[in-house]
Amino acid sequence: MNDINYGDLSSDIQKTVQQMLKAEAEQSNRTWSFYEKMRREDPRKYREPRIQEQMVRDYKALGEKFEDGSFGKDWDQ
Repeated sequence: MNDINYGDLSSDIQKTVQQMLKAEAEQSNRTWSFYEKMRREDPRKYREPRIQEQMVRDYKALGEKFEDGSFGKDWDQ
């Protein structure tokens, strides 16, 4: 879906794409807490490659805003 070879794009287009991805991630509220809830409620879905790839894209787009809830803590705490 968002698999873009950024090297083929001009720097202006790259910036625009990154801004769009960041805006989409912010609007969707897909932060660490969102994915933690999914992991607890639907572990099979959480482990799907497309979900893991989206989580990485959301983290890259949101940066520190992604790191909410129990981010950086042990899962069992």
